[in-house]
Amino acid sequence: MKDYSSIGLTDKLQPKSSLSARRPQRVTSYDFDSRYEPQVKQINVSKLNVMDLIEMSGIATAVGTFSASQSLSLATTLSYTDPHENQRIFGMVYLALYQGDGTAAANQIYPARGTGVTLGRYDVQGMYDIVGWNGTVSRWRGLITDTNGTSSQAVTFQTRWWHIDNRSNTGA
Repeated sequence: MKDYSSIGLTDKLQPKSSLSARRPQRVTSYDFDSRYEPQVKQINVSKLNVMDLIEMSGIATAVGTFSASQSLSLATTLSYTDPHENQRIFGMVYLALYQGDGTAAANQIYPARGTGVTLGRYDVQGMYDIVGWNGTVSRWRGLITDTNGTSSQAVTFQTRWWHIDNRSNTGA
């Protein structure tokens, strides 16, 4: 094979700056698989709702009462309704717990203790439910315990979800 590089040509007598000379090296499927992590799912950017990709739900409020137990189970779920119930969803919940029926800042138990709540009265545990997450529903579950024992104290549970809405112009 002759070397024509001194006059600016490849071994096929084409200019070194031609497209055929600059094309990338051929990559075998084995090399591709070992060098890259191919993704199966793709986002169709032309249909992606970029303006409202992250949305906030409305505020949901529920009131529960410690009656026969000193613990109260809490749960909140986010999912789409028909016809999008099988659409994938990912959400992050913001929540607050209040002593009594209402949402006065002085009665807030969690995440911050209000001035009207006795320190140590309530024990709150909660986490995202990874076992119950199937891709189309986001869940948070928790438990609040009244350390004073069984009482008839009402507790207000308030939630709001930030979620990714990848549907095209459909709203939440």
